[in-house]
Order: sequence, then structure tokens, then C-alpha cells
Amino acid sequence: MATGEPVFVPLATFKQHCQVRGMTGSLKSVFTTYVLSQIVSNTDACVLFADFGGDLFTFNTLKQIAQSRGKKFRFLSTAFTDDWDSFDPMKSCTPLSEATLIRATNYLVTSLSLSFGEGFSTGYFSDIAVLTIQDALSHCIDMGLLYPDINQVSEVAEKSSKHYRRNDVAQATMAFRQLANYPQLRNAPGSEDRAICFERAIENGEVIIGHLPGLLQPTSVKIGALMFWSLILAAIDRAEAGLPKKDVFLVVEECSVIARAPSFEKALTLGRKFGVRLVLVHQTSEQLRGGGHSADMRPIVSDNTAIKLLLTSTTRDDEDQLRGFSEDIERLRDGGKSYSGLNASTQIRGVYEPRLERNEILHTSAITGEGFLVYRAGDKHREPIRIKFDPIYFHEFFTPEAHAALSSIPLPKREAPPEPVPRQSDLNGKGDISPERRARHAQIRAVIEECKKEERWAD
Repeated sequence: MATGEPVFVPLATFKQHCQVRGMTGSLKSVFTTYVLSQIVSNTDACVLFADFGGDLFTFNTLKQIAQSRGKKFRFLSTAFTDDWDSFDPMKSCTPLSEATLIRATNYLVTSLSLSFGEGFSTGYFSDIAVLTIQDALSHCIDMGLLYPDINQVSEVAEKSSKHYRRNDVAQATMAFRQLANYPQLRNAPGSEDRAICFERAIENGEVIIGHLPGLLQPTSVKIGALMFWSLILAAIDRAEAGLPKKDVFLVVEECSVIARAPSFEKALTLGRKFGVRLVLVHQTSEQLRGGGHSADMRPIVSDNTAIKLLLTSTTRDDEDQLRGFSEDIERLRDGGKSYSGLNASTQIRGVYEPRLERNEILHTSAITGEGFLVYRAGDKHREPIRIKFDPIYFHEFFTPEAHAALSSIPLPKREAPPEPVPRQSDLNGKGDISPERRARHAQIRAVIEECKKEERWAD
């Protein structure tokens, strides 16, 4: 029952995995931004926000708060024109050696979700991907490339995979080829200060945003997954080195794009063990259902999140889930009527049902900013709490005027966008990019610029 009293959840409670569910317009992104602003303002935690929705309000809010607190703020985007910080995904598994070969292979296969292909079983393509990548990394070691970038691994993968059937290795080589087109994914000499290093980020409590809207750049999902797993590996390396544990928050907006990967349950387990707290933000539970080769992640996400803000419930399963968190109470129900001659009697029977009623869920889900908070702190059972999220009550950033202003500030731009780094196979005999490839690059950049002009993200 709503009381109108403020609900305060200790920030320490958010050191467990968290789930935020709400349709567009439910204020779920505003709520997520508010929680992150509290974490950035009041803790020394490292924050990685993998934003597959592309929310400028969240970006600019966290940037201003981080900088006002003297924290290092970095971001990665897929647009060449943005003033991004570079991210070398191979840094998480180098230097390469025979001892690290399996770890490096598993990291790349897991991050790139190389697990299935059209018309074949999951295991078949998973095995082929593992062999393709492992062979490529082995060749790098043989060639003395102990610190290869993604472009070099891509070149070696294509050459070393020629003894496989082309269709079998297409998934792995295509993934590398797509990633190799991004200069963002390699560190330029002398640019260490503009490079994302998760070991350093955890130590210094940096705030990092992956601004990776997947609708404009499908490869964004792969880049986001590489950042996701790189952060987890950095936390594992820190623990294995005997360094003190630091708080780390890994927030995934539109998490359904990576949550259906077979390895996602492993990420929840490893994150909990090594101090990486996941905040999973999505629109509906149906997005986590899976299908085909994907597992149904709904029960897994529910079981592994101690805090749940459920702003909308769109299916009967959602309603049953909420009522399942509510304790049973005895209710009197009509058991029917009986007649004997001219006399009639009504039977009343007691039944045990959840305290939270379905009608209350339906009415709450229909109101913007209202929902149910479910959390466990390890001390007692708590009923689902009906809440109304009023962000203006907490911070000046969350007024409608401030929201509109922060949502209209574009990402920082660089003066001279870098040219895509050429692959060796794209070079002609004179050591330059072929005219056909150069024209294609120009067309791609033009399309990206047009898409950026039309970009409108509202939530």
C-alpha cells in the first residue's frame, strides 16, 4: 500500500546485482542515471556504463558530475568524428604466450558470441570459432607479435584460416574484419592518456561510458561486449595479483542485446565473486526470453539480482513474478451457495493468496514513474514496495528543463577525424589504400554523418 513516505535504500545495497525494467517513457533511464550519479558522487568506485541506447542525458550528467568530483571521465563511441578515448580490446589478453593462449581465445570467443551459425548446431560453430581464433593467436606468437592489435589479429586470422572451409570460418573472420575498421580499437603511440585501461580505471575510480547505440552501428554490440568482459577480466587479474578489492559497477543499458549470450550467466557469477556489480537495464522481460540458440535468461537474471526496480509489467508472467515476492495472507472467498427447500446458505472459505494484488500491479504499471521496488538486504523479508520516482526531489540535474538541456548536448567532437586504419589486404602495391577502398570509406563516413544528424534517443 502506498503511504506517500520517502523510501531510502542504502547505497551499500547497490553492491549487489541490480535489475531495472521499464518500457520507453517509464523514467527507467532517469532512475538509472540518478543511481549512478549517487555512486559517482559518494564513492570511489569505478563505473563502466555500456549504453546500447545512446542516451545523451545520462552521458552529459555523468560527465559533469565526474568532472566536478575530480574523477577521470572517458568515453568510447563508434563515430569517427567524436573525440573518443581509444580502447584496445587485445590489452586484456596480452602479452600472448603459450600460457595465456587459452585465456585469450576464450575471451575473444566469449566477447564476440561466436557460438552458432545458420543451419548448424551451436557446438559445431563454437568449436570452429575456437580453433580459428586459437590458430590465429598461435601464429601471432610464432611471428613474435606478443602485443598485437585487433587489426593485426584480423589479418593473421584470415591467413591462418585458409585450411578450413570458407563457410565454416566466416563468422570468426567477419567479426574481426568488422572490428578492424575502427581506429578507436587501437592505441596510437604516445596517446596513453587518451586510452581506456580498465586496470587503471579500477585503481583510480574512473568513470567510463561506452556510447554504443546498436541501431546505427550493429558492431557496437561486439565492442560493448569486449568492454564488458575486459572490465571483468581486469577485476579478476586484480584479485589474483593480491591487490585490495575495489568497488566496480558495470551498467548495461538495453542489456538484452548481450544478456542472451550463452556466457552471460558466467558473467553474473564472476562479477559477484570479484566485486563487479552489474546493473541490468531493459524494457521488457520478453527481451530476455531468448529463442533459437539463445537461453531463457529471465529466471537467471531474476535469481541473480538482489535489487529490482520493476516500473512496468507487460505480461501475466511479470505479474506472477511480482506476486511471488509477496507473502501470502488469508482472504475470505465465496465458496458458493446451497439450497434446502426455501432456505439458502452461502459458504465462505479462507484461501491464502499473495498480499500484493494483480489490480494494484496493473494500475501502478500504467502510471509514468511508478513501479515496485524489490530488494533484499539479508536481514528480513521485504514486501514489494510501491514507489513513485520523483527525481526533482533529489537533484537539480533532474528537472525537466535540465533534462532537456543535457539531452541536447552532442558528444564532444575532434577537429580532424582519423582515417580508418588500412588493413594489409586493402593496400595496393604502392603502399596506399586502393581508390575503390578510399571511395567506400568516404561513402561510409557520409552515411554515418547523416545518421548522427537524425539521431534522437528518448527514454
